[in-house]
Amino acid sequence: QIKNKKGYLISGDATVTQVLKKARVDQASHIYLVSGEDPVNIESCLEIYKICEKKKSSKKYLQCILHLQQPEFVNSMKDYPWVKDMNDAITLKIFNVFENCARHFLQQNPLDFKEGISFGSRARVQLFIFGFGKNGEALALETGMNGHYANGLKPRIIVVDRQNEHRKSEFLESYPDFEEYCDLHYIVSEGDSPQLINHLLPFLKEPETLNTFVICFGNKTQNLMLSQQIEKMIPSGNCQIFARTFLTDTELSKINETKVRSYGLPQYTSETEAIFGESLDELAKALHEEYLQDQMKKPNFGKKEAHKPWPELDEVYKDSNRRAADHIAVKLRAIGCEIVSSEDPRSSFKLSPEELEILAQLEHRRWLAERQLTGWTYADIPQSDPKKKESPYILPWSQITKDIRDYDRDAVRKIESVLARVGKNGVRRLQQ
Repeated sequence: QIKNKKGYLISGDATVTQVLKKARVDQASHIYLVSGEDPVNIESCLEIYKICEKKKSSKKYLQCILHLQQPEFVNSMKDYPWVKDMNDAITLKIFNVFENCARHFLQQNPLDFKEGISFGSRARVQLFIFGFGKNGEALALETGMNGHYANGLKPRIIVVDRQNEHRKSEFLESYPDFEEYCDLHYIVSEGDSPQLINHLLPFLKEPETLNTFVICFGNKTQNLMLSQQIEKMIPSGNCQIFARTFLTDTELSKINETKVRSYGLPQYTSETEAIFGESLDELAKALHEEYLQDQMKKPNFGKKEAHKPWPELDEVYKDSNRRAADHIAVKLRAIGCEIVSSEDPRSSFKLSPEELEILAQLEHRRWLAERQLTGWTYADIPQSDPKKKESPYILPWSQITKDIRDYDRDAVRKIESVLARVGKNGVRRLQQ
């Protein structure tokens, strides 16, 4: 297939210098490192850097796109100076298809549904994940980052997996604060076990739950069959079902009129536009631009790493913008609003003092989750230390100072102008 497209196939070890030189990596404009093994991808990347660094005087720069699955590898690679040095011989873009997949899914299919969860609501999100591999883990983690609702009820995540509970233990070892933000239940079972429904019934009988099923075992054919079985077993009320398959939503809808939808199609998470166009990051970029505009007014502008424009910004700060941007829609749904095109004739939403306070507290809790799930801890120090991942602000709302509360309030007030930067607007939802 590669030869049919006038490409070249070179057999060899991509970590060996001679093989890389044979592939003429120093003449390339883009290189994709997407083997299934993180250590192999990293070693290849380092070898490519050594080769290209010798030609640093050249005006031609190499864009290296590195796929990593393990968070610990992602974090270690971000510490390399040349990862963020735009004047180097090589610039590196790290992406994780599983994280992209989970983020896209939650943007398009919110766990609090289109109506959202308001302050006085008793509704509770329940996410059923079938298969706790890389896809399942990424979806659970993104839920921990994003699943913060105005009524204060934590999402309940129910994992169904063939493996014993060591996967749960390993996950919680990597994210020790996870259960502070999500209730995690683990059911050891085959997806097609006749006893599975008995394990699920106690959760399904819970009143006022918003249920989402995501079937992401390795076998995509089995996923489709299992999703259809679940659809027959589960009442059609507050429920949405997704399966990791080869089929689009349109193709799925033609199968016995099923309401099952597809999870993780590559065109949304790992094709060129998703990686380079950074469509997932549109709102995150706008959030950073809003921050820069505000910081430019201050005398110390330009002295912080966070003051760099988006292309030069450290991945750590990009990630923080992504998390904040992904939660904007959750906040708006909580107060009966929705995001629409700026061409929509409805007026922008106006916050009442009560709504501002609710959303500011929600933003602080989201920020706490972001920090703690990325390894930050509390420390009694004057200001945050990114290198040590320590902060004096990792405290509940009741214990933070007025200045920090005002920072959260200001973040909420700026939602309208952030949306305007991407041609969007927040409006009150029309009453049905």
